[in-house]
Amino acid sequence: MSQLLPHNSFLGLIDPNASPRASRLKRPSPIPMQLTERDEAIITRCWEDKLMSTSDLHALFFGAKARCVARLRTLYSNHYLDRYLFPVQTPYRGATEALYTIGTKGSHVVSLRLDQSLNYVAMKRREFNARTHDPSFLLTFRHLRAVIATRLRFEQAFNRSDTWQMLGWIPERLLEDQFVVNTDGTVKRVKLRPDGFFQYQHTPSGHTYSAFVEADLGTMSHAQVVAKANRYLHYFQTDLPQRRFGTRWFRVLLITTSDQRATHLWQTLSRLTHSLFWITSFEAIHQQQWLDAPIWLKVGHDGRHSLVNERQGLGDRG
Repeated sequence: MSQLLPHNSFLGLIDPNASPRASRLKRPSPIPMQLTERDEAIITRCWEDKLMSTSDLHALFFGAKARCVARLRTLYSNHYLDRYLFPVQTPYRGATEALYTIGTKGSHVVSLRLDQSLNYVAMKRREFNARTHDPSFLLTFRHLRAVIATRLRFEQAFNRSDTWQMLGWIPERLLEDQFVVNTDGTVKRVKLRPDGFFQYQHTPSGHTYSAFVEADLGTMSHAQVVAKANRYLHYFQTDLPQRRFGTRWFRVLLITTSDQRATHLWQTLSRLTHSLFWITSFEAIHQQQWLDAPIWLKVGHDGRHSLVNERQGLGDRG
């Protein structure tokens, strides 16, 4: 199960194919295999979310942990996946957590499954692998893992529901939009890159909702929070949501580090708008049954709200 990591826990990734210290962990000779539908789903998920741990993939695709480890090793040996090792806090020296991204042969699988250009998929793979060797990657690693954990929590919550279902998740690397904003006669092009987007449906009625997801680790300043919120407000005024996602209405679900931080963000955003933004903490969505619990602060409204509480009115898309 993916967990958020403490601020001081990141000691650096180990690339088994580049680090002389890890020569015993170099890629093994190819293990005979036949690519399966589950293999393709694993490879695609590793491209979408960039860096999936063994625990993540076990929770998503396998029952037995040993079978998960064996299959990932097979995919790794055949260059469908690349692997990094993450030093974990443990009383045993040398303990590591395996983290997977796509390998050279994985690009072809992702291109076909997602109907994306092979050049684009391969380019994103090369860019990400280059970033993992840059010291600046240490600054984004925790955010990346937080987004992965958040997506898992949403998927697990909807899978447990009898009346709500998730219709699909679009990852950050397929979401970037650029659009023109005219503010007081000044025209400028702005970029919006959410951490994720998904749609969910109330199955008895067929009502569908759309939501962007943002993971906040408390590092954004007041000015940065306001700037990001304004980008969403401007985006709402364009026709891009309708053209890209088939909806005029959407919510922005902001998940942050603590209840105190959530309250602060709610106060900040309430000065800008009366809609769009819903805010909660990572701890709140780690509860077993959080989906219909009142854990959200909704900008423009008092009290706490449930994301799927039918009493709020299924016709309300805000």
